[in-house]
Amino acid sequence: MDKSHELHRRYCSLLYSYLLLLVSSILLVLVVIPKLVSGCHEEERQALRNFKHGGLRDPANRLSSWGSSSGTKDCCSWAGVGCNNTTRRVVKLDLRNANLDEYGYPLSNFSLGGKIDSSLIHLQHLTYLDLSGNDFGSMNNIAIPDFFGSFEHLEYLNLSHAHFVGKIPRQLGNLSNLHTLDLGSNYNLRDVHDLAWVSSLSSLHYLDLSMVDLSREENGVQEINQLSVLRELHLAQCMLPKIHSPILWPFTNLTATLNVLDLSSNYQLLAEPNSWLTNFSSLSHLYLSSTGLHGSMLPSIGYLTNLEVLDLSYNSIYGPIPDSFGTNLCKLRILNLRRNTIISGWERDSTRSICLANSLQELYLGSNRLSSLTALFSTIGNLTSLKVLDLGNNSINGTIPRSLISNLCHLRILRLAENSIRGMEPLPRCLSDSLEVLDLRSNQLVGDLQVLLGEISNSKTLKKLYLSYNSLSGYIPHSSSSSTTGDGRILSYVLEELDLSGNKLSGHVILQNIGKFTNIVSLSISSNSLPIVITEDVLNNLQRLESIDLMSNNCLVWKVKSRT
Repeated sequence: MDKSHELHRRYCSLLYSYLLLLVSSILLVLVVIPKLVSGCHEEERQALRNFKHGGLRDPANRLSSWGSSSGTKDCCSWAGVGCNNTTRRVVKLDLRNANLDEYGYPLSNFSLGGKIDSSLIHLQHLTYLDLSGNDFGSMNNIAIPDFFGSFEHLEYLNLSHAHFVGKIPRQLGNLSNLHTLDLGSNYNLRDVHDLAWVSSLSSLHYLDLSMVDLSREENGVQEINQLSVLRELHLAQCMLPKIHSPILWPFTNLTATLNVLDLSSNYQLLAEPNSWLTNFSSLSHLYLSSTGLHGSMLPSIGYLTNLEVLDLSYNSIYGPIPDSFGTNLCKLRILNLRRNTIISGWERDSTRSICLANSLQELYLGSNRLSSLTALFSTIGNLTSLKVLDLGNNSINGTIPRSLISNLCHLRILRLAENSIRGMEPLPRCLSDSLEVLDLRSNQLVGDLQVLLGEISNSKTLKKLYLSYNSLSGYIPHSSSSSTTGDGRILSYVLEELDLSGNKLSGHVILQNIGKFTNIVSLSISSNSLPIVITEDVLNNLQRLESIDLMSNNCLVWKVKSRT
């Protein structure tokens, strides 16, 4: 009897478990799966629709997919919206304006603007919010909403270039999970008196407050010093006050963690070089342009052995480049020293150091006081990895021998404009496969144009050639084939900009030669002695042409029909 009762009890228990599993499965089918099929949660879909229709301007109709038809009810499929694959909660809202002009600025006709409806507060699972490149302030004076500080799961917040005005809400300090905060280029964020909230962002790795007026900030930027895991800090053009002593340097706690430091365009920040730089052993990118630096070059920087990019441009630094730059900075790729008062190259022949020769790719020494041609190129000529060399607007004179640049076979951009260079031996053949920009404007070059260009006339890479305002003579190089050599040298079909104005070129410009520059965008051969005839056939070949200047030549005759 007891045994039968026990079997019956077990049977009932199994039946109950089976029924429970069956009911759970039915509930899964009836409740959960329909939600997955239909998309995101209703309250979040409604929040997004309220945001769209709550005073937001969308001139380019970028949010056209947001619930405009029965086929777009799943807000997880809407433009700029991302959901968790399992929960179908909205976790990402990426509405940045990625349409940029030629200078890298957002195009206003693609910008969202107007009111930011508070309905977004219902997206409580957001981890990523990007409204950068839009225009919320220039017409409507929209401030950064306080409720942005309620997104407790937020890890990424980018509001840069969005024209917000007024104060930065202290509620942003509630975002303890935030690792990236970019408020840069909101130049109307002027009423900033207190950054105490920043110190609460204990997980922050990236902070950009560039162009935010911090001149009224009561405690300087000491709060940033509390961000113990910060890797990247951008405070360009923040009107930071002058640092009179290394003791007052505010970022002493960041010396072991900071990789990128940008303090550029704080015009009186650093009156003189400070020893604090040597402590930033992890720095890979250092931007100190237009910070008021003056005096001799900072040898302490030469001991930041992890540096890859160094920008000290637009200061008043003088003297040679320290020897330590050549022997210690074995990772340096970009060195920008433009607009200083440097009178010579490296202190000694330290560029022979294999570490710098293998690493340095871009060197900007334009607008200094360089003059000694031999001393300059005897060091620079060893930098065999160079791709960009800018020596424009100096006092370099004499003739540049071919041997001085024969090792620079990877150059893409060579700028020697606005010097007093009288001659230049033909450029080495190896540059015909790499050089994209050659700028020799406003020198004292004389002689035959074809001889000067040498093998560059056959280049398949040269896009921009500037030789204006010299005393070059002879004929414009031409050919009908990229393989032609000898007297049939060419300016390659890839050439986009050509400026030979203000020289002494002569001879008849054959119509067909101009017509072969099929990729030309800008052409100027004004102020020469050239008889020119332009026909409809020639002009029809120049489909990309935007600008042409043939003024002040001889016998200019136009024979052009209107293009259809």
